[in-house]
Amino acid sequence: MITLENGSRVDGLEALCITLQRYAYPCRYGDLLKTNGRPVPHLCMIVKWMTNFIFDNHRHLVSSLEQDWLSPQHLQSFANAIYLKGAALSSCWGFVDGTVRPICRPDQHQGVMYNGHKRIHALKSQSVTTPNGLIAHLYGPVEGRRHDAYILRESGLLEELEARSRDPRRKDFMYIWAPSLPPTPTAAGTFPHS
Repeated sequence: MITLENGSRVDGLEALCITLQRYAYPCRYGDLLKTNGRPVPHLCMIVKWMTNFIFDNHRHLVSSLEQDWLSPQHLQSFANAIYLKGAALSSCWGFVDGTVRPICRPDQHQGVMYNGHKRIHALKSQSVTTPNGLIAHLYGPVEGRRHDAYILRESGLLEELEARSRDPRRKDFMYIWAPSLPPTPTAAGTFPHS
């Protein structure tokens, strides 16, 4: 049983199901009200508690490349799968993508959140996705004004790649990057006219 901040108690499995339903798109708290029979403030507390629990106990699964499923043998199989689909590089095992999520205009410090490229106030994040659809690395959110290269540097991803992205023959694996990111020994940019 989970005890919420207002003293209410809810079963852990029920809390997980409510949270998963809330994060399914599209779903609002009003939609949860119809299926769960709990008032919206109670649903908010359940989702907040469960989100914090998941983050506190499992964030390491997406914030570090030190995972069993990212062993050199698995990276090689990812690279082979990508190459067989027609990639120009035989050593690419994952893809980096940045995400810009619009937010409401803040009352203070609007310039920090303003993304001039998209012309919106936003939060940005960066993820690395593998061919099996899993997120290997996730960093963010950061202020909307930050450039993708800044997020890349702050995430520590390049250092992790240099330490972990090697095949059994000690060759570097490479990534396919967005054009706005700098090429590095462990990262390649997108190809012109692609």
